[in-house]
Amino acid sequence: MKNELNKLAAVGLAIGVAFGIAGGAFSDPIQQGIVYEISSLGLTAALALLAVKHMQSSQDLAAAGFIVFAIAEGVMTAGSPAGGQVAMSSFGAGMALYLPALLLIIAKPCFPVWTRITGAAATVPFGIAAAQIFLGHEVSSADALPGAGYGLLSLTMIGWIIALLRE
Repeated sequence: MKNELNKLAAVGLAIGVAFGIAGGAFSDPIQQGIVYEISSLGLTAALALLAVKHMQSSQDLAAAGFIVFAIAEGVMTAGSPAGGQVAMSSFGAGMALYLPALLLIIAKPCFPVWTRITGAAATVPFGIAAAQIFLGHEVSSADALPGAGYGLLSLTMIGWIIALLRE
């Protein structure tokens, strides 16, 4: 059962990473939104599975982090179709939620050290970009700060995939 959960979580993370990266290739906002939504769906499912896995292993901080991470994905997804300021606010709130999520996940050595480093590093550009949005600036996922955050987050999730498949 544990192996199945790991494989399903790895598939969800892979969908999240692959479609998240692919979304940047689309200039049409509707097509890009669809691709990003597929990414978010894969991540949300994987994050829920990872929360269950870590709860069963009594790794409560990591489990809580994966729950907060899933909430962040939900916040972003909820605001995206509205467009404009609502989407911008949701994007900022989601990035802000990435901070406690990633810090909770990396607080204990549940994953390889390099994934904890990339996860911690991702919080910096996400935090700055979220603060910019809260201060009234427009920030898109294609901008440098979110782009750096998502690049580091993608590396982190690739590390999680590798760790899950090696178990």
